[in-house]
Amino acid sequence: MPKYYCDYCKSYLTHDSLSVRKSHLQGRNHLSFYCEYYEEVARKNGLLEPNELPWEYSLKVHYGGMPGTHTAKSELQLPPPPTLNGFPNPPAWMTSSDTSAEKKTVADWKRATEPVSDLARPK
Repeated sequence: MPKYYCDYCKSYLTHDSLSVRKSHLQGRNHLSFYCEYYEEVARKNGLLEPNELPWEYSLKVHYGGMPGTHTAKSELQLPPPPTLNGFPNPPAWMTSSDTSAEKKTVADWKRATEPVSDLARPK
């Protein structure tokens, strides 16, 4: 069996089996050499002009049509914790949380527990 020669990588594969050839063709080095080869061919033929390439991409272009990207963070909550076998699940009002009420409670607690400076005390 003859060895397989890769023109892009300029190397021979040690075994000429279909699985070795497939894994080589999907490898990182092969793909980078493949891209470099065709970029060079495009430059030689005048198809690729480096000044006109868009180097910055926004993620909105790539993820624009994906479902689930427009959900608010308040809608993303963890499911209720599992219960012991034989016991019913806790009611929904116990597992759901209202972040605005929690923030208000935390702010009230911080105001109540922060130390009062000597300048702010009335005489």
